[in-house]
Amino acid sequence: MNINFNALVALSLASIVVPISAYTMATPVDERLRFDEASIHIETNVTDSDGEGFIVVKSPEGMKELSVTFPDGKKSTMSLTSKDAIGQGQVVLESAEPTLDDVFAAYPEGMYKFEAKTLDGRKIKGEATLTHSMLAEPVISPSDGADVAADDAEIAWLPVVGATSYLIEVENKLLGLKLNFRVPADVLMFTVPVGLLIPGNEYSLAVAAESATGNVTLVEQSFLTH
Repeated sequence: MNINFNALVALSLASIVVPISAYTMATPVDERLRFDEASIHIETNVTDSDGEGFIVVKSPEGMKELSVTFPDGKKSTMSLTSKDAIGQGQVVLESAEPTLDDVFAAYPEGMYKFEAKTLDGRKIKGEATLTHSMLAEPVISPSDGADVAADDAEIAWLPVVGATSYLIEVENKLLGLKLNFRVPADVLMFTVPVGLLIPGNEYSLAVAAESATGNVTLVEQSFLTH
């Protein structure tokens, strides 16, 4: 399960990859412009034993071009362009879901540099640091496969050392239910509002611990209702 808590839309890499040489022209940096967000983090799904790398860039103005340079400074450089007339206000790049070790290898620790060009040719620069430090997995209740009362379903989890917030998702695709929310680190329980769950159904449950660096450790399971 891929939880997109920020409700962001990733651009298609097939339509935006351009040669690096296309981005080497000299353009003045507008010191008044700053990215609203330029971040990179890693998510691991302990249940599925996989990982993902996420790069998120938000700009106050439409971006015509964007490049992301990895810590080695030579290889693994992404160069993207938007061909529409208004540019992109935000870009989310989400990797495939191999093993966590494979993600670590593809996204090394260190400083990532971001550079964008606006529609009128101004340049925006930013940077973000990636760490491979991951939190422990959350221990959650109800247990996997448990049968709970639909009108009294309580989701709880033990505290994870280093967590700054928790992300929770309850979903039943057949019923069209998807409940996403984030709570601060001192909140360790949530009661599902009466009426959202229907007796006699199975719901997927995911709880993730988020660190100060943005890295996320996720656990998935399911429960039944009566």
